[in-house]
Amino acid sequence: STPLYSSAASDVYKRQVYWNGSLSYKTRYSVWSASYTQEVTTVQELLGNSLTGLGPDGQPIALDDQGQINIPSGSLGLTNQSFLRKFFTTGVTYQRGRNALGFNAFSESREFQQDANLNNEDSYGAGALWTWRFAPRTASFLGMGWEHDDLGDDQQNDYWVSVLGLARVFSPDLGGLISYRYYQNDAEPSDQGFRENRLNARLSMKF
Repeated sequence: STPLYSSAASDVYKRQVYWNGSLSYKTRYSVWSASYTQEVTTVQELLGNSLTGLGPDGQPIALDDQGQINIPSGSLGLTNQSFLRKFFTTGVTYQRGRNALGFNAFSESREFQQDANLNNEDSYGAGALWTWRFAPRTASFLGMGWEHDDLGDDQQNDYWVSVLGLARVFSPDLGGLISYRYYQNDAEPSDQGFRENRLNARLSMKF
C-alpha cells in the first residue's frame, strides 16, 4: 500500500497551481522590471530552460558562465525530487548609446513535501552587469554579484562572483561567448568553501 500512497501524493503535488506574473516599465533610458513565479519543478527542468545566448533581436546578450544574464543564478542543492519553487526577481537596466548598465536582485525558496529528509532551501542575492556593444554583432561585458544560500542543518553559502567576457552573434541562429570568471564561496561549515578561476567558451545554436 505504501507505493500506491506515495504515487497518489506525488500526483496531487504536481497538480498544484502554477503562478506567474511580471511588471515592466520603460523610460527613455531605462527599463524597470519585476516578476514572480510559483511552480512545482525539478532541478533538471530549471537547467534545461536556462541555456540561451541570443537576445530577441538577434543581438548578443552578456551571459555568465552558467548561461544566465543575472550574475547570481541560484546555487541551491542538486536533487531529482520535485519541489515547490517561489522565485521573485527585480531589476533595472540603463542604456545610453552602446552602453548598458543593469542591476538586479532576487529571492528564491524551495519547499520539499515528498521527502521529509530534505531540508527546505532559501536563496537571495544581487548583481550588476555592464555591457558595451562596440560592434554591431559583438559586445563585451563585466559583472559582479553576491548570493546567500541557506540549505538547512546549519549549512550556508555566501558566493561572490566576477565575470569578464565577449559575446558575438555570427548569424540569427548562431552565437557564442568567451569569458573569464572568478568564483568564491565563503561557506559554513568552512571546509565546504572554495575559490575558482575559470575560462569558458560557449557556442549556442537554434534549430
